[in-house]
Amino acid sequence: MRVSGFGFNDRAALGARQAIDLAALQVPAQISLTGYDDSEFSRLAHADLTSVRQDVTALAEAAIHAALNASGKSSIHAPQLVVRGSTGERRP
Repeated sequence: MRVSGFGFNDRAALGARQAIDLAALQVPAQISLTGYDDSEFSRLAHADLTSVRQDVTALAEAAIHAALNASGKSSIHAPQLVVRGSTGERRP
């Protein structure tokens, strides 16, 4: 049986990865692990962490536009899942 874990950011997920390694469990064979932010840490070869990427520039531009225009309009900015080696294939 494989379980999945999700860190609220990449640093937390990498901390979980360290604990998983110390427990002699295997990522992704036994535990799939995903972080959030797609930070530089997630891209390191030894981390190889699947992560959720946000378009920070678009989010910042939308926030500035909303603050300057006070139109009350909202905007949607979909995140992107960047799959790397810390997650296994989905099982049926």
